[in-house]
Amino acid sequence: MSPRFFTALLVATVIAVAGASWSVMHGPVTATVGTGEVAFPPLAAGPDAVHRIELRTTEGTLSFERSETGGWVTPEKHRYPVSSRRIREVVTELADMRLVEPKTRMAERYPLIGVEPVDAADANSVELRLEDAGGRVLAHALFGVRVWHRTGDARHGIFLREPGADRAWLASGGTDMSYDMQDWLDRAIIDVAADEIAAIAVRPEAAEDLVVSRGSDGMLTADGREVDPDVLRRLASGLARLSLIDVAPRREAVAAGASLSYTTGDGLVIEVAERQDGWLTFQATATGPDARQRADALNDRLAPWQYRLADWQYERLFGAALKAVDG
Repeated sequence: MSPRFFTALLVATVIAVAGASWSVMHGPVTATVGTGEVAFPPLAAGPDAVHRIELRTTEGTLSFERSETGGWVTPEKHRYPVSSRRIREVVTELADMRLVEPKTRMAERYPLIGVEPVDAADANSVELRLEDAGGRVLAHALFGVRVWHRTGDARHGIFLREPGADRAWLASGGTDMSYDMQDWLDRAIIDVAADEIAAIAVRPEAAEDLVVSRGSDGMLTADGREVDPDVLRRLASGLARLSLIDVAPRREAVAAGASLSYTTGDGLVIEVAERQDGWLTFQATATGPDARQRADALNDRLAPWQYRLADWQYERLFGAALKAVDG
């Protein structure tokens, strides 16, 4: 190889590398070079930098932001926590996504694969935008129809198009981009197993209180009343894997209805108050030093909020309580 040819080759290589670097830093957030390319180069280069996610459909907009403590919250629900696992799944799946096959450039065909603008009439697309803390866009695309066969290196694929671009693509992988807020919220409220419960105080709205306690034999009994053991067991399991279907900031002014007080073997007391508008509130106290840290952690998370439960979980709490009171 002659020195002159080597020098020319070196210069061409430097120019190509510089051009590629500029493209990554300043080019579009969706790759458009060819098949097999990473779909979102800025996201793939730094998935941990995601600070804000916005999801738009014809139904409206959901947004999720990283909080000061590093978790994720949603402004649409007064900055209530959302599932970090769910966010991580979405970010990872988008970062791994690759462009497999170029598709139509014809706008009239976008609705056939679901990549039309979300503000178009009868649109079925989902627009997803991911940004870092400085507002730099890491990924932005319209997502459409999913295909359930092997696509590239993934078991399935999805059609996408960058807003403003004419070319649509079939990409590998895909992610579940539900507009239902329940699919994003951290739905867990509390989880106390039935065998941890040592005593339960039932305070109905218009009846005599009932106290249930666990004897040395491990059996639950009511204070001087005959109550179906199955009802007592169901009542004791009322705080097991309790989850929300809705959440709102706590409003102290709303009058309370019935209430339940659960006491665990280590002295943790959990008060569940029924509000007359159907919401529930939770408050924890500690009657012993072993439970103080646990009570503080529960109050930090639960005390600012009021919750709605699914009917079957509400029935397990207050339905069982009323049956116990009625004997």
